[in-house]
Amino acid sequence: METFRSTQLLGESDDRRFRRMGSESVHIRAGMLGLAAHESFEMHAHTESSEIFFFVSGRATYWDQWQEGHAIGPGDLIVVEPGEMHAFRAGDDNLVVLAVVAPNLNHKDTVYAETAGRP
Repeated sequence: METFRSTQLLGESDDRRFRRMGSESVHIRAGMLGLAAHESFEMHAHTESSEIFFFVSGRATYWDQWQEGHAIGPGDLIVVEPGEMHAFRAGDDNLVVLAVVAPNLNHKDTVYAETAGRP
């Protein structure tokens, strides 16, 4: 069993985002993601991995594979199946999200939408 304290998982980085992986193994990757207000993650998909997002704080717009926007907030859970394009943009406040990816392929299966470009 692994235990992680919030001080290990939360903390702003130089680019105003934070990504703190709590657990990372061959089978699963889990951790806290954060975005400053109005920042976004690009439209992308994981061809072989499922991804689960649990929105801890802040509000955002989540875009699904059909480019439809959905208002999301604390307590919302989104399950993304392999191959489904997805992105989100923080609203007026910082966004904190628990993200879980399985299996953990270390982004080797990540593809980006042509319109979003690769970071």
